[in-house]
Amino acid sequence: MKKFIAVDFYDLIWQQTERIFSLDDMEALFRKYAEHGIDAVLWRLSACGKLLYHTRTPDRYAVKGEPGSLQRRTFEVMQQYDPAEAAVNMGRKYGIEVY
Repeated sequence: MKKFIAVDFYDLIWQQTERIFSLDDMEALFRKYAEHGIDAVLWRLSACGKLLYHTRTPDRYAVKGEPGSLQRRTFEVMQQYDPAEAAVNMGRKYGIEVY
């Protein structure tokens, strides 16, 4: 039987208050999943109807927000990397399916 875990990427950004949620943080997360025998990740990439991955549609989450705000942290993550692409790459690296 496969082990699944559901992950809300927006929550990961929200919980990381000291700095943005980095690729190193994502790597540590996927490493932990692999160590615990997780086979697949249900990777949620939307918040309030806004998409948290790189897209050309107008519903992309790209609001700068106030310094220190959740909107600003999300904007900064989106400037540094594509959370969908990064999750797929981490899944490949650790043998975890990403949905």
